[in-house]
Amino acid sequence: MENEIIRLERARKRVGQLKKFYSHIMIYIVVNIALVVLKLHLFESLRDWGNGIEFHEVHWTDRKIISTPLIWGVFLIGHGIWVYSRPLTRRWEERQIKKYMAKEEEEELKRYR
Repeated sequence: MENEIIRLERARKRVGQLKKFYSHIMIYIVVNIALVVLKLHLFESLRDWGNGIEFHEVHWTDRKIISTPLIWGVFLIGHGIWVYSRPLTRRWEERQIKKYMAKEEEEELKRYR
């Protein structure tokens, strides 16, 4: 019974982590699409409105619009690695624990023979 409760809590925690990661991906996509649309429509219309005058703000935003998805993407990849590597680590730990427990049990049996 206790094992079921522990497994249920682990499963809930895992689902919560995955849910946060998928939300992070959706926010990343929406914000970056909004930035591209803003760049394409608003700043281009400002350039047209200025009768061909180049606004320094427009060039500044070019760098920001490119750097935002790149930097945020690195953090998003890190978040994904953190979420998806944890079960692998946990399973590895459990295998190692079982391995060493079995080894100790074997050594104890050899001592008493």
